[in-house]
Amino acid sequence: MWLVTEDYQNHGFATEAAARVRDHAAKTLGWQRLVSCIEAENASSVLVASHLGAVLEYRHAMPPPDGRRFDVYVHQMGANMP
Repeated sequence: MWLVTEDYQNHGFATEAAARVRDHAAKTLGWQRLVSCIEAENASSVLVASHLGAVLEYRHAMPPPDGRRFDVYVHQMGANMP
């Protein structure tokens, strides 16, 4: 989990960091699948995940009283990785 403060948003930092995590998971750890759980209203994070090749797998809602909704995006590792 990470946070990019407002002053540093829209400079590509989150995309660069997420790409490095994805590449490390695939190349160093040998993972075949990486999951991003993103709050449904967080359009910026959805854009980052999509830009890196993740696809929406399903939507989930936390039980009450929390009730927050989040989307689960999946990065499939391998030869077709962006």
